[in-house]
Amino acid sequence: DNKKIYIDKRDLKGVKINDNNEKINIITKEFTKEKNELNLVGKTVEEALEELDNFISVMLLNNVEVFYIIHGRGTGKLKKGVHEYLKNNKYVKSYRIANADEGGEAVTIVEI
Repeated sequence: DNKKIYIDKRDLKGVKINDNNEKINIITKEFTKEKNELNLVGKTVEEALEELDNFISVMLLNNVEVFYIIHGRGTGKLKKGVHEYLKNNKYVKSYRIANADEGGEAVTIVEI
């Protein structure tokens, strides 16, 4: 019954105790509206997809419409996993491989 909520780190005001007197663990990520790119190089597909899921949530909350995923070239496994995830994500309007001047095959550009 684990639930996640992603909020801006600057909005944290201390430790929250719920009605059952249990401490709620809050994990923050360094995602900001100004940084609309996610670097997944070196991650496993599983790790990358979890980060991507979190990142999309943050981009939606911040009304960011376009962001960049850096997955590198490598074996292509990571890019394939990312593209499969994006294809099935209801919030993704479109995605494409970046042009050469945007990072080329190592980068995917996503519109949400």
